[in-house]
Amino acid sequence: MSKKYLLLLGAEQFLREKVVVAALQNFTGEIISIVKEPRINRNRYFHHCLQGDPMDPLSSLTAIQSFLESNPGQLQGVVPCNDWTLMSAARIANKYDLPSLSFETIKLCRNKFAMKEKFLQFDLPIPRFALFHTLDELREKAKVMGYPLVIKPKDFGGSGGVVKVENEDQLSSAFEHCEKILNQYANVFYVSQGEYVVEEYIQARDEISVEVFAQRNKQTVLAVTDKYLSPEPWFSEIGHVVPSIYSASKKIHEISCAAVQALGIDKGVCHVEMRITHNGEIKLMEIGARPAGDAILDLIERTYGFNPYEFHIAAWQGLSIDECKISNKEKGTSAIAFLKAPIGKIKSIHLPSYLPNYITSLSISAKEGDVSEESICWRAREGTVEFFWKDSVDKGEKLTKHIEVAEALSQEIFIMHDNK
Repeated sequence: MSKKYLLLLGAEQFLREKVVVAALQNFTGEIISIVKEPRINRNRYFHHCLQGDPMDPLSSLTAIQSFLESNPGQLQGVVPCNDWTLMSAARIANKYDLPSLSFETIKLCRNKFAMKEKFLQFDLPIPRFALFHTLDELREKAKVMGYPLVIKPKDFGGSGGVVKVENEDQLSSAFEHCEKILNQYANVFYVSQGEYVVEEYIQARDEISVEVFAQRNKQTVLAVTDKYLSPEPWFSEIGHVVPSIYSASKKIHEISCAAVQALGIDKGVCHVEMRITHNGEIKLMEIGARPAGDAILDLIERTYGFNPYEFHIAAWQGLSIDECKISNKEKGTSAIAFLKAPIGKIKSIHLPSYLPNYITSLSISAKEGDVSEESICWRAREGTVEFFWKDSVDKGEKLTKHIEVAEALSQEIFIMHDNK
């Protein structure tokens, strides 16, 4: 009997690991990953770890072709778990005649300028925006757009290089920061250099994300998440809560599904980001054609009792999911917040002697000697703390306890060098 294989790309990324659990529970074959160095810190939950770069389509395709030549069997699906592996998944799926997003859709979802142009065609509510390449171009665009505004790399993610600009005097330093971050990571994540987007700054009361499941030209909202950001001018995510105070909003559901359809996302779980103004106006910001990071899908599973990764994996195999598995009945409130040490060099790390029962997980990623920097993007985190309360919080007011507890734990855990 021919062996069956399922390839997961990017499943090793921290806080996305539950996709492996979903694969092992629902796929009756062997699970494969592709990593740069499979022998170092090997993930033992995979049946096979192949050597290659999952963010490089040619490297990924070469790795799986070589494996299948030595291990005959049927590749039944290739599942991208983050932005960086979308094109690799599509190239492999195209080679083996497997379900995939179209190349055009992936390009739209990776290019913030092209994405917003498509949103405009569908009359979706978005900020004003423009493409630029140089500081001089930015100055010209800013004169037209006005201040405050936000600049960001055209096809990066994780809040990397995203910065608010209040006035013309800040323009040069903001662009320098954006350019520096992009140049630092462009070769690592295979993103283009020298292309940026400037957009109207949306003064928001709240920021949310919407997880949408697409299959067979139908879109279903799985959950809405309240997002918490670091102080401006940065937009680093410091926490999330499911359910959101906006979970029942039909308008948010409608805009999210329309945006997914506009980009041609016809399979899998995707991540829609929005800002809500003080007068309740909804602004669509962008979409990732992949499941959310930061353990948001884990929060959904704790709150509603289903693992969205199961749906994502099925869709990328061309299988249908029975929508009766999707529940909106809340079992409680789930949250995650990120530990942030004081700025400086970490002298020592002290584990807390007591954790209340509502904390489900504490993970420390920093070590002694690390330097804690300002919270400008995903890289400036020293750990995570996850929460679950069986009694749902008041939906009329955003939860803040997870942020407060994380801040207190950070002060307790991280002892800093005296730099005076």
